[in-house]
Amino acid sequence: ERLPTTSATAGIAAVVSTALETGHVLKAGAGNLYGVEVATTTAAGYLLVFNAIAVPAAGAVTPVAVCYVVAFGTCALNFDPPLVLATGISVAFSSATTPFTKTDSATAFLSGQVQ
Repeated sequence: ERLPTTSATAGIAAVVSTALETGHVLKAGAGNLYGVEVATTTAAGYLLVFNAIAVPAAGAVTPVAVCYVVAFGTCALNFDPPLVLATGISVAFSSATTPFTKTDSATAFLSGQVQ
């Protein structure tokens, strides 16, 4: 049961983009992913979640979670219980037409909640 609190240590801080980008490392080590969001500008594509300490290079990829998002759209994935990632937590926005190909597109805001 979650009770209301004013304690700053009771919440989960968001890791966010500071500019439009194609990928972001949310945690450079094992951890839990509670949620991830993307907001796109001019390109449609996929929000990709990786069990990795770095954002994979463009090309063939194997994400652990995906969400399709339209141009000028948003998408959010929330995990309760959290998604456990044993290596690291990185996310990307890809303008490819398949979630198994990463095409760099620095047209997105990315945000995630990790521990």
